[in-house]
Amino acid sequence: MRIRNHSTFGFVTAALLGLGTLGFLGCDDDDGSTDKLDAGAGGASAGRDGGSAGAGGAGGAAGGADGGSAGAGGGSAGRDGGSAGAGGGSAGSDGGSAGRDGGSAGAGGGAAGAGGRDGGAAATRAEAVLAATTMTGTAKGSARFDRAGAEVTLTVSIEGAMPGMRGIHIHQNGSCAMDEMGVAAGAAGGHWNPSSAMHGTSTAGHLGDLGNIVIGMDGKGTLTLKNAGWALGTGSMTDVVGKAVVLHAGTDDLASQPNGMSGDRIACGIIRAQ
Repeated sequence: MRIRNHSTFGFVTAALLGLGTLGFLGCDDDDGSTDKLDAGAGGASAGRDGGSAGAGGAGGAAGGADGGSAGAGGGSAGRDGGSAGAGGGSAGSDGGSAGRDGGSAGAGGGAAGAGGRDGGAAATRAEAVLAATTMTGTAKGSARFDRAGAEVTLTVSIEGAMPGMRGIHIHQNGSCAMDEMGVAAGAAGGHWNPSSAMHGTSTAGHLGDLGNIVIGMDGKGTLTLKNAGWALGTGSMTDVVGKAVVLHAGTDDLASQPNGMSGDRIACGIIRAQ
């Protein structure tokens, strides 16, 4: 009986141990299943999160689509900007045309200027500022030409000259320099005589004949002449601009050829349009 009891007890014990083992194994499995379920749940959560991320990605894609749309809009804006640029280019072209037209107008203005020279109406005033031709000279002054209609009036003012009658003329070259012979203001050349007339008075000689200016005891003198044969700034043969006005030390006898025996050149100035 004791053996049987022991056997029974052993069997029961074994059975219990087996069940315990099975229970233990079952618990492990249950824990593992739980872990797996938890992992599954985590995976599901991750899946959901991944889904959310996917949704976020979809949102990003949508954002990308929006960005694409924005890009497309930017592209459109770019195209519009390009059109504006093209328009600006057209405007530039028009501006260029305007510039060309302005240039043409300028050319026309130049032509008009040329016409003015040919027409004899390019200037209304010209002046020569006379200075002494030597280091020791003191004579100086001015010769002003004013045009009114077809007539030009010359007004000469001199100071610092010796008293008496002093010859004065318009000379052919616009220079008051000494010439190669050492003559003061010799570079001014001879009297201006475009018509090759004989030397004489201011009314019966060549265009450069101005006669004499009377210098007072104070060294000053004035002279006024009118001549319809002079032109100002026209570039014609009768244009006084670019010539020189020369005051002489002696008196012009108004008869001797070719210069009236007026003596040295003591003051000189180049005529310039004003």
